[in-house]
Amino acid sequence: SGVAHELNNPLTLILGYADLIAATDASNEAATIVTEQAQRCRGIVRGLSALAGQSQHPMQEMRAAELVERVVRGLNPDRDAAAPRICIGPMPDLTFHADRIGMEQVLSNLVSNALQASPPHGNVSIGVSSTPAGIVFTVADEGPGVPHDLRARLFEPFFTTKGPGKGTGLGLSIAHAIVRAHG
Repeated sequence: SGVAHELNNPLTLILGYADLIAATDASNEAATIVTEQAQRCRGIVRGLSALAGQSQHPMQEMRAAELVERVVRGLNPDRDAAAPRICIGPMPDLTFHADRIGMEQVLSNLVSNALQASPPHGNVSIGVSSTPAGIVFTVADEGPGVPHDLRARLFEPFFTTKGPGKGTGLGLSIAHAIVRAHG
């Protein structure tokens, strides 16, 4: 909770300067991406607060297709030719009520994990559909999958299947906390 609070201060400054750049040059795509990614970082900070049981999620109406576009746009654009490719399925015009930054964080985490798990030249598919229970986002990769004996631990804070220095083990636990907060 303390770390989340400390990170919020510089993020506010970054967002302020990105807004200033965008105000002087509305076509500056770099300013747009910096703003989006700083907002995503703020979502991560909120996720840390959620893990500490101190998070509030401001809800707003959002389009599923816009969420997917923002996540894909925020991923590293300079990936090499052997990197897995992102395939976006049909995007029905679906809207839902949610914490936009939180949902972006959840989807970003799933897509990033899928890209890391996929083999070179593999595919990561993103889909959206509607069910009676709500909107369903699907992320599928061509990786080996998580071993059955580790699946029960996937949402534990600090648990990771990645090597040292390659993951904190917080991504899925924060994503899980955000999804739980949405019911």
